[in-house]
Formats: sequence, structure tokens, C-alpha cells
Amino acid sequence: MTNKAGMVVIHEVAALPRGEAGYVMWDATDLVEVITGASPSVEWTAAETLTRPCGWPLQTICFVSRKTVPTAKELQASAIQSLPNSIARWVERLRRIHTTGDQYVDGRVRGFLMAQVAGLCLWCSQYLGDLPIRGSQAT
Repeated sequence: MTNKAGMVVIHEVAALPRGEAGYVMWDATDLVEVITGASPSVEWTAAETLTRPCGWPLQTICFVSRKTVPTAKELQASAIQSLPNSIARWVERLRRIHTTGDQYVDGRVRGFLMAQVAGLCLWCSQYLGDLPIRGSQAT
């Protein structure tokens, strides 16, 4: 999104087979919150499919800038501001799998979700100085 008007297409595997230390994946919901938070004039659409039953979700997100293009600083500020909502979404996904006892969820998916939450906790601590996990007391 470096031009005044243009399109960005992101085709991403939402959950990688092998995690990278210190890395946080942004899914369509996270990216939409970050980019529209930085520039409300950006239009978007997203689609998701699975590679196979219980496979890795593939997401394609398309952003179109019709007016102002967000700057790098605006995107960074929006990403930091979105961290509490992002961590809440990822914790909820992990909680749902845990509470339903879904035996069909691949162990790699559970591991990925746990790594996501841990990575987001580190980012929240680094950028916000707090762990904004709702309904819990961090000690």
C-alpha cells in the first residue's frame, strides 16, 4: 500500500506446520483490524479454505485503498492498539478447543495456538507493558 490508490492481496497459511520462535501470525481478522484502524477508507474482502480435513487454513485477504494510504507509523500504531483484541481472539480459539475436548484437532494446531498466545503475550508486554488477558489475573 505505497501508492495513493491500489490493491494488496495477501495469500497466507493461517497456521504454519512449523512455528517460528518470536513470530506471530496475523489472520484476516487481525489484519483487517490493523489496516482499517490505520485507514478507515480501505476496503477489504477475505476468503478461507482448508488444505484438507483438519488441515491448515489458507486465507486470502484483499485490501483496496481508494483514498488515503496509511503510513508505516500509522500501521504500527494500529497494530499495537489491536494487540488486546488479537490476544483475546486467539485465547478464545484455544479455550474453545480445550473446553470442547475436540479429539479431532491436530496436536500441531493446539501447539500453534499456544505459541500464538505466548507470542502475543510477549508483544503485549513489550509494547503495552501489560498482559491484557480478560477474565484472568496475571501474576
